[in-house]
Amino acid sequence: MGLGMIFKMIMAGLVVAASSPVMADAAWVEISSRVHRTSYIDASTVVYEDGGLTKVWIKTVHNPVEENNISYLKIRMEFRCHEHMYRLTSAISYDINGTVVMSDQYPENTFVDVVPDTTSFHAEKVACIFAKK
Repeated sequence: MGLGMIFKMIMAGLVVAASSPVMADAAWVEISSRVHRTSYIDASTVVYEDGGLTKVWIKTVHNPVEENNISYLKIRMEFRCHEHMYRLTSAISYDINGTVVMSDQYPENTFVDVVPDTTSFHAEKVACIFAKK
């Protein structure tokens, strides 16, 4: 997927978010889809910090719901775009009713390489598209 297409997907997500009362606070844009799960990036949460750190929220929807009753999860990822590295800093799991099942913080996680064709790889493409090099 080219950068132009990614940009169009982000813009389309922002238009939907701005026009929909249900999604007024989020701009979920699909970044990857597998057999039983689809992942989205919230384009409205992308934060660029000095020093090249980019932060974003990712939502992964499980279909069907997993055996442990997890319907979807949201994770906070931080990217060092220029190094192609990331770390997970928060994870929240939800049941089918949107009730929090589990919530954890990982402030001590270290940065690891972004692996091709993974959720982090697809998230990095979108999150880092406008990051300063």
